[in-house]
Amino acid sequence: MSIKEGSRLLIFSLLVSSHVAALPDDNEKPINIQSDSASLKTLANGKTTEYFGNVQMTQGSLKITGEHITIYSNNREITSITATGTPAIFEQQPDSESSPIEAQAETLDYQLKDEVVVLLINACVKQNGSVVTGGRIEYGIASEKIKASRGDTNSSRVNMILPPEGDGGASCNKIKNGLEQG
Repeated sequence: MSIKEGSRLLIFSLLVSSHVAALPDDNEKPINIQSDSASLKTLANGKTTEYFGNVQMTQGSLKITGEHITIYSNNREITSITATGTPAIFEQQPDSESSPIEAQAETLDYQLKDEVVVLLINACVKQNGSVVTGGRIEYGIASEKIKASRGDTNSSRVNMILPPEGDGGASCNKIKNGLEQG
């Protein structure tokens, strides 16, 4: 891909608007995406922009990282973002008083209209010190609700750790590595 094509993709991504329930000014911030390569496809129902290789996307407090990120848009509005990696990571500051939400899985699908992040395969969400793991987790951004299950892979059962008051809680990596036992 030429520098000119890469510049067009970056400009396209920066101009596309999104609505995110988080810090009040997050959706007014520019989208910044860095990757090793990118491609843009225009389809009848919108555009698909794909980023490959150590992809890092930020918009205000929102951060999504992965080996491959695909952004789907229609009429210059982002409809969904899919990230894959080992792991793909989603982080966002819900408000100025709360700690950031940290989520990771092998695949994450962020549906902007519904304000839901679906995490698949080795899914983990850390929220206010509590950690939930499972094969499939749905995280409602606006509601801050979590729905976890084994998922389609019949992976291990759902695991939730609720730390005692004053404890910062576990991390997703410690739980996945079996270091946090109840």
